[in-house]
Amino acid sequence: MIGEPYVFSYYAHNYTELNEVVHRAMETTIERYIPPEMKFEYGLEQMRQYVGRNLEGMFNAIVEENGGEVPKLRAGAREQCLKVNRCKAALLAGRRPALSGTIAPPKETASD
Repeated sequence: MIGEPYVFSYYAHNYTELNEVVHRAMETTIERYIPPEMKFEYGLEQMRQYVGRNLEGMFNAIVEENGGEVPKLRAGAREQCLKVNRCKAALLAGRRPALSGTIAPPKETASD
């Protein structure tokens, strides 16, 4: 149970005690405390982990779990994708991804 100096209690309708408790609370100094998960460093580390995810590896694991095929989208996902104008090509269920692991390098052009 949390008590003083974080919580001050008094009996209801006892205004004399309430007045004393309020004055006691105002005179009490409390050391500054910020929980670790509310600190900037924690947020920065969470952002690093999120941005640094291996999205291709995550995708490949999902495809592998689905027998080598791209799984169907969840209900409503396609509609939301269209609504925010992010979808361009059809996302067909069961298609096999054409991932060679790397993006083809640009073709070399002959220079004069």
